[in-house]
Amino acid sequence: MMGFQFLLGSLALAAVLSGGAALLPRRVPAGGRPLGFVVLGLPLFVLGLATAHLLGWYGADGASLHGWDQVGSLGLRVVLWGSVSWALMRNLLRLRTARRLPGSWPAWGHPALAQSLAPACERWKFPLPRLRVLDTPSPAAMGGWLGEPTVVVSRWLLEHLDGDELEAVLAHELAHLLRRGGTVLWVARLPRDSVWYLPWAGRTFELLETEEELEADPLAAKLTGQSLALASALGRFTEYGLRAARALPTFGSSSGWVLEERLRRLVEGQARPGSGLAGSLLAGGLAAATWRVVPPYLPASAAALLRVLSDCTLLAGADRKLSCPWAAWLRVQPAMDRAQSGGGT
Repeated sequence: MMGFQFLLGSLALAAVLSGGAALLPRRVPAGGRPLGFVVLGLPLFVLGLATAHLLGWYGADGASLHGWDQVGSLGLRVVLWGSVSWALMRNLLRLRTARRLPGSWPAWGHPALAQSLAPACERWKFPLPRLRVLDTPSPAAMGGWLGEPTVVVSRWLLEHLDGDELEAVLAHELAHLLRRGGTVLWVARLPRDSVWYLPWAGRTFELLETEEELEADPLAAKLTGQSLALASALGRFTEYGLRAARALPTFGSSSGWVLEERLRRLVEGQARPGSGLAGSLLAGGLAAATWRVVPPYLPASAAALLRVLSDCTLLAGADRKLSCPWAAWLRVQPAMDRAQSGGGT
């Protein structure tokens, strides 16, 4: 089971490296985008190298996989890279929906409020987004980041927020568009869905979502000059959730804890954009270390397995008792036992 063991060992290596690296984004207060992408992409990098090395190794030596080794290694590769294909198809469908759905909702005829975003769009050289209304009796807001920029708000927001609060919500969604938040999170979903079997991949993606919400607030406050208006809108969301006896509604992808943290920062005047230097430095160091360690390690691991296979084969040919940890996998020990029992009679 040489090929299967090599792939299984590579998967364990990817899990250990990415699991350890997943602890780092929790210690980076802001600027975790590069680090999050490195953590999510690291397992795919290791498994891609392992697969390429395995194919090249067997092709160069003229060897082939047989029996359970063939079944096991092929099955493991189907699961690993089938997950990548599934993630790609799933996110392409999500991309299609994100492009088509906002245009199906009716336009919101409130030109004065839409024009309040014009100075910010001019400053950032960003087209003025179109406003659309989602007919739902619960708080919701989102930005359409594909095709024509669009900001969608629910009917509940129009009925329960005043002008300043509504302008703050629109500025928050505009901040997501300016930060390319939708694009970043869509790209991050690809490796997250590809390595669904690693639980910390989902947690790392949640940290990216959390940072996106926390970093959009100070930009929205800067655009409107009214941080308390956004805090007031978030307070109304919380009140709605408590009064309706439902789970706290989410603004974007926020959880209840993130909603609470956003409120605290806005009310206390601590909603400031973070520096991405620490996250970028950690991401660069982690990527460089992975590039330096993993490519030499995989050939060394394969060579070690090959030496074990050769030693076991030689021992079997010499008709000696085989004390090899891989005997159960190689099926040599049972053959040796049968040969010895036959020789004793």
